[in-house]
Amino acid sequence: MLKCAIIGLGKIAQTSHVPAYLSRRVKKKISVVGGVDISEENSKDFKKLIPGAEIFSNTDDLFKNLDIDFVDICVPPSLHAKYLNAALKYNVGIICEKPFTKELKEAALLKRKLLEKKPVFIPCHQYKYSPVWKNFKSFSDKTTGGNFLQFNIFRNTADLGYDKNNPGWRTDKKLSGGGILSDTGTHYLYLSSWILDKPIQVSVFNDTLKHNKYSVEDTSVVILKCEKGIAEINLTWAADRRANNAFISDGKRSMSYDGKKICFYDKDKAKEIHVPDASDKRTYLAFYEDLFLDFANAMKAKKFDRSLIEESYESVKLLDLCYKSAEKKKTLIVS
Repeated sequence: MLKCAIIGLGKIAQTSHVPAYLSRRVKKKISVVGGVDISEENSKDFKKLIPGAEIFSNTDDLFKNLDIDFVDICVPPSLHAKYLNAALKYNVGIICEKPFTKELKEAALLKRKLLEKKPVFIPCHQYKYSPVWKNFKSFSDKTTGGNFLQFNIFRNTADLGYDKNNPGWRTDKKLSGGGILSDTGTHYLYLSSWILDKPIQVSVFNDTLKHNKYSVEDTSVVILKCEKGIAEINLTWAADRRANNAFISDGKRSMSYDGKKICFYDKDKAKEIHVPDASDKRTYLAFYEDLFLDFANAMKAKKFDRSLIEESYESVKLLDLCYKSAEKKKTLIVS
């Protein structure tokens, strides 16, 4: 049984990570024995979910008192580098929420350290476990190129965290690194790279359409040219309601997703592909469960995967380039 400590016991830990760890599939392989948070309220709420866990205010005390196999980093992006370094210091495995780091320089430095130390590591790029995006990936894999991929992500506000001192950290640039492009867009940047292969050029327009009190963008439009086609990523916190949809076509066939089902079109033939209901929380938790199980298997095999470190770094590099494109109002080359 692997022993885990969660660093950052707020909303993402309580509503997504902990339920996944307590699921029937995962609890056979992983036990959450500790946590780190400076918030007394977060710590109390976390103890209600996992009564046996020991909570500490810093990682040094955690590692001095508990024998830990790996940490799961769930703090805001501005703190990722601090706790990634702590995990490397104590030579444990690492799960880290996205984005990998807040700053590109931090990402480059940590990439080098991770490649030197070779811990078992995985980023929370859990959308790759979604049956929806696996179908889109399969569609692209059967083409040689010329795909058009579109994601539309609509929200009416940014989600609030559980920390009463700063529940709106997602819209605080010092903590989050950016707005909806950083918070939600990160998922669709790595998905685009995964589905359409290596990015070549990027053009981005960011704006604030509704939430003028935010210090970050509430809307972002990304055009990403990749080796196997073009991706358009439309993101907003300024919609009237929550909705998702997506589309991919190679000019001969197409696949569309309306948030509930996939429709596949090949010439005049249409086929509906069943996928789990995205509005069901269990669907989302299953992505984390699959990711945690892959990590547990890698820990058991002591399998170091360089590609996951590269993927984490590349996602931050692409995100940084997106913000530079928006700032400079020009298309930029992805080196």
